[in-house]
Amino acid sequence: MISESTALLVVAIVTAVLFAGAGVAKLMSATMSIEMRDALAVSPQLWKTIGALEVAGALAVGGTLAGIVPGWLGSTAALGFVLLIVGAILTRVRAKSSAGLILADVVTLVLAVLTLYVMTGTA
Repeated sequence: MISESTALLVVAIVTAVLFAGAGVAKLMSATMSIEMRDALAVSPQLWKTIGALEVAGALAVGGTLAGIVPGWLGSTAALGFVLLIVGAILTRVRAKSSAGLILADVVTLVLAVLTLYVMTGTA
């Protein structure tokens, strides 16, 4: 049986990978990412900034889990994930996105909160 700490560690890793992938897609101007940006009416500059923050956050969380960077940096990055995804949910609601997309962001919010919990324990 998997321990709670192992499960939470896996959640933190999955969350970091999820944000890294989303950030890279934004930075590389992937077609699907651009379509989402336009549907949400987000400026290209803000979209790239969000992508850079997602990648930086993923590196900080991963670095903290690997013991390479201090715990406070991972905690700060995880808090950033929470704030980013809350902003994403509000943006989706404003843009009248489908319930399925909003639900996916709510699930991501839960992952981000759990990652914040894990990172706070490493600080």
